[in-house]
Amino acid sequence: MGRIALPVAHRLWTPAISAGVRWQCYDDPTCTDVLPSPDQTTLGAASVTAGWVTYDNRSELADLLTPDDERALARRATRSREDALGG
Repeated sequence: MGRIALPVAHRLWTPAISAGVRWQCYDDPTCTDVLPSPDQTTLGAASVTAGWVTYDNRSELADLLTPDDERALARRATRSREDALGG
């Protein structure tokens, strides 16, 4: 794969990405502020407009990826077979 040179405009650090958490520049300790609420930013508005799904935290996303229990999977497989057979 080729390399692409991207300039680094600003290097920031924050312990978490959520509203009210303080961020700070790596290069200038006086360059600091707090993160806004994601639903009050241009990126947040663009995400909603584009129809992107956002989650309040990482565990919400992880729950979405957790496999269903075996009984639910078996019921779904039975329904899929019945639908495929026209019944």
